[in-house]
Amino acid sequence: MGSPFAPQLTEIDAVKATLLRQPTELHGARLTAADAARDVAAAKKRLQEVEADFGDRLAEITAFVAAEKETFPNETARKAEVRKRGKGDVELQRCEAAKRAHEGDVLKSEMRRTQADLDVRRLEDEQRSWRSRLDAIQCEVSLLVAGR
Repeated sequence: MGSPFAPQLTEIDAVKATLLRQPTELHGARLTAADAARDVAAAKKRLQEVEADFGDRLAEITAFVAAEKETFPNETARKAEVRKRGKGDVELQRCEAAKRAHEGDVLKSEMRRTQADLDVRRLEDEQRSWRSRLDAIQCEVSLLVAGR
């Protein structure tokens, strides 16, 4: 007949292995989340720079059109001319394309950060769950030992 402790020891070994592995996994996940947060900040900074370039170029076009008030006597005509020149301005189009690309980069980096944060929470929840299992095993072993 086998030992009454054999099943419990196997279960204890599994819990112990998991609990010893979890801090390393959790640390790695936290580092990944911190890297992802830095990536979001960097992507937002790059987007702001591109938006500033776009705004500067648009301001140049607007100022040029505003200087020709006699050609464009009212505000509606000036706005229409700014749109027309903006559509034909290669530099403004390049800035607008870069702006869209960087907006996409910000969204992607925010999604990676969100996933990394969820991974950290999942590992923390898993660790709490395993610690509860360990507590239950400790109680069970205490009852088995006390019954002898």
